[in-house]
Amino acid sequence: MTIKPITPPPVTPPLEIEFIKEPVPEPIALNDLESPEPPGEPVVTPEPVVEPEVATPEVVEPPEPISEPPPEPEPLPEPEPIPEPEPEPLPEPEPEPEIDVEAILEQQRLQEAWVAQQKQLAKIQEQERLEQERLENERREQERLEQERLEQERLENARREQERLDNERRAREQAQKEAQAAAARQAAAQAAADAAKKAGNHGGGQPAQNQTVEGGINISNASWKTKPRVNNFCSARSDIDTTLQVSFRVDAEGKISNVNLNGSTGDAKLDRQIIRQIGRGRLHPFREGNITRVGTAIYPITLKLPKDESCTN
Repeated sequence: MTIKPITPPPVTPPLEIEFIKEPVPEPIALNDLESPEPPGEPVVTPEPVVEPEVATPEVVEPPEPISEPPPEPEPLPEPEPIPEPEPEPLPEPEPEPEIDVEAILEQQRLQEAWVAQQKQLAKIQEQERLEQERLENERREQERLEQERLEQERLENARREQERLDNERRAREQAQKEAQAAAARQAAAQAAADAAKKAGNHGGGQPAQNQTVEGGINISNASWKTKPRVNNFCSARSDIDTTLQVSFRVDAEGKISNVNLNGSTGDAKLDRQIIRQIGRGRLHPFREGNITRVGTAIYPITLKLPKDESCTN
């Protein structure tokens, strides 16, 4: 809505009032006409005055000055009407954008695909972590088992070495005892033989009778009539590398009995095999002239047997 400009009304300047000097009275012919207005003065339209009719001409006295009517007050300009502000037009609502359903669905598909990819990646990383942890645990367990195996092997080797040393010590002690006993028996036998010889010489030269003497048996490879097969043994438990002393009783015919194993290989089955195999052996009789020796003998055996899991001793 356009506001038209209001044109103000024209302003009338105020009337000027000037006192009129009394003119020199001149004879004026009276008539019905109005007195002329003084020249040069602004024309003021007075209210019509009804003059009385004069019957005879007479000298007109100077007219009294006509009082000018008070100037009318200038009309106050009417206040311009304050234009009522036209209401601003409401902005037209922007048209709602068209919804691209396909684009929204595509965005949702991309978001879901990204979320699924992240979940799959996290799952793969977790599986890799668990697999790495499992491998690390297996490695530690293998190291622990290997340490245990090495420790057991060390202890077993130490036990075998100590057992070997103990067997050798016992064998030396036993051999020393046997040697001492054999020497004593041999001395006794020699003394008996000398005494018998002397008695025979005094008795007319009759030969002395055969005698059996205890002790003095020393076994060598030549002493065996049937040597036991100690090299055919095997062990399924562990490697065997040791020296053992076997003691047994020898009679006048060279037969073996009362076999004992001084020590152990650590394999009970192998120990029994050694005892049985030694018992099957046979020695030549220990004869020296008419003296046959009997008693306990010591026979050392050395074993070097690798572990054989197929062994069925």
